[in-house]
Amino acid sequence: MAFLYFVAYIGTTLGVKICMKIFHVGQFEMLLNSNIGGMLTACVIVFFAGWARRFRDEDRRFLPFIVLSGICTGIVIPTTTVMYTLPINVMIAMVLIRALVIVDGRVVDTILIGAGVSKKRIVWEENVATALAIGSAGIIMFWPASDDKAKFNFFTDPLAMWNIMLYVGAYFVRLVIMNVYKNRAKETDSMVFF
Repeated sequence: MAFLYFVAYIGTTLGVKICMKIFHVGQFEMLLNSNIGGMLTACVIVFFAGWARRFRDEDRRFLPFIVLSGICTGIVIPTTTVMYTLPINVMIAMVLIRALVIVDGRVVDTILIGAGVSKKRIVWEENVATALAIGSAGIIMFWPASDDKAKFNFFTDPLAMWNIMLYVGAYFVRLVIMNVYKNRAKETDSMVFF
């Protein structure tokens, strides 16, 4: 599953750059197409994998959280697309948003463990990964590379700052919901949420 996610992520990234550079698709047209494609892809997967049939009456209590997670996904998809359309290298954009998700995940773990919702044990490798993620995001945002394209400053561009805040905030909410659901639902019910 992780490999398929990786392949889909690379395909999405290449698709955005190819459409913008070769076919000269504008930023907002790309955003619209990306949203439609993301929604259709999710619906096709849910339908063909048979996940909708797994949703039972007792699962309805989780429906508000599932809807909220879907809304957050509706924020993550376009903000990812917008990040790729900024005047920065696409690999730098990918490293930045992935690093921020790693940090988000570690913060969520700390909060849920502290609240007694999760009994997860944090291993030292997670802390090292989080430190590396913070370091890489810091380098990207505070010390851009020397070439002209990479001199883009996130802090002086309102679109970039709002985009990053929306992306990180939506992912944070999704991670909280997914982890709370995972820790409160029966083990066999996890597929219902996803």
